[in-house]
Amino acid sequence: MFLWLSSVTDLLFVLLRERFEVLSHVALRWLFIVHLLVQLKHLLEKAGLPERRFHDLRHSAATMLLMMGVHPKVVQEMLGHSEISMTMDTYSHVLPTMQRDAIDKLN
Repeated sequence: MFLWLSSVTDLLFVLLRERFEVLSHVALRWLFIVHLLVQLKHLLEKAGLPERRFHDLRHSAATMLLMMGVHPKVVQEMLGHSEISMTMDTYSHVLPTMQRDAIDKLN
């Protein structure tokens, strides 16, 4: 279920539409991102949770995937990192738990 655009995003849409006869792909993408952020804010408020950045959710999801045993290469691809080293450097705090799990599996 989609939430209605807030008055701020409605205003942005009107301003963009008046400025450009046909909205460019970049303008539409930007407007969509603003809309998603407004939806996120409403959902967090409705759930009684504090405000979070969208990036925080991305980081949490990647951490949980690694902790659940999803292969780091899969997580790298999902995040769009160009190198596996970027993913592993960012999420190295998960590695000690993963190493203990691997040792337990050997026992």
